[in-house]
Amino acid sequence: MEILSDIFYTNREVLKKTIKAITVNWKIFLVGISYFIFSLLIWRIASLAWILSGLIIAVFQSAVISDFLYLMERIIKYGHFTMRDFKEGFKVYIWKAYSVLILFWFARYGLNLFFGRAMSASIGGISIWFIIELIAFMALNPLPEVMYQKYNQGFDMISGAFEFIKENYLEWFVPNILIAIVLYTMVELAMKPFAAVSGIFINGAASVMMIFVLTLLPLVFSFFMIYRGFLFRILDRSTRRKRIYQYRIGREE
Repeated sequence: MEILSDIFYTNREVLKKTIKAITVNWKIFLVGISYFIFSLLIWRIASLAWILSGLIIAVFQSAVISDFLYLMERIIKYGHFTMRDFKEGFKVYIWKAYSVLILFWFARYGLNLFFGRAMSASIGGISIWFIIELIAFMALNPLPEVMYQKYNQGFDMISGAFEFIKENYLEWFVPNILIAIVLYTMVELAMKPFAAVSGIFINGAASVMMIFVLTLLPLVFSFFMIYRGFLFRILDRSTRRKRIYQYRIGREE
């Protein structure tokens, strides 16, 4: 089937690009550690700000999302990022990120306000809230990539993500699910040795485990997001027929 060939050859190319990119940009784990440190400071400041705490946290979250997406953009487009990119990234997409957070907040608030009682009901033991959140998660799954690879603003980002999923749902979700399962399994296996010794050397094992987690998780998450970035770029700029034709031409050559 053409769709299986498309998924195979597209993701083979994406995997090669992702491995090369994460190898060159291995230092991105330091970015994850810096976000963790910043978050501790901001939460401390927000706890003292009282009425402004929600605004402070929302702006901080938007800035971190902006910075990470900007680094993803630099890696996808140019193959690497610099310290200057890291410094500038906090403001590049901050208003895009903030507008999305606001839209989600209003959507959740409106549903809870007008349909709160209905939302608390369940179907087959599964809450309607969970079903709605799952549908939204699937329909808007490529929203991060739309934010930094497209020029959409505001609600257009939401509609852009939805349109992309309508056209590429199989090509997008099949590799996303597979790569997520593989990475999750790798993290679980990597954590087992620390879990085994935690009962013997509690303090030491906890410290080593924290360092390991702060190093590994940013790398794993970055690998996943870089993979998604390359995949989105290919799917968004071509059709299945065009990709299949290019792969066939490449094999003949």
